[in-house]
Amino acid sequence: MTVVETACGVAEGRVSITQASSLSSTSAAQLAEYQSVDWAKSSLAGAETLTVEMTTLDTLLLEQGVTPGFDVLIVDVEGGEADVLAGFDVRRWRPTLMVWELPDAHPELLVGRASATAVGDAILDAGYRVLFKDAINTVFVRREAAGA
Repeated sequence: MTVVETACGVAEGRVSITQASSLSSTSAAQLAEYQSVDWAKSSLAGAETLTVEMTTLDTLLLEQGVTPGFDVLIVDVEGGEADVLAGFDVRRWRPTLMVWELPDAHPELLVGRASATAVGDAILDAGYRVLFKDAINTVFVRREAAGA
């Protein structure tokens, strides 16, 4: 296994990321919303902001020699999903299964709801269907892989 220490987003460059336990994020709006949600507040205690390298998911996959049609992609970026998708050509890479943290159905997370809905719609338009969805995670499967 290879660990690459980089953020994934819309372009190559540098980005500020707030390290906040399991809620680390590049989205200031998402972090501000977490401050008002009881279950999230404790994860933000002691958070610190760093500037890190950022690349697109397309570039990262190319640099790592990943072959299109790979098995699983998991995206959990606390409000940065649209930026990750903007740097990822779903139709080119065609992972069999994708898990995206899309809080479009979460009752307490409203800031990114429209963006999360747009990300989900774009993935569906790229030839996927929803295999499972709860308040925070959506599991997509490639239609031809699912026989649908």
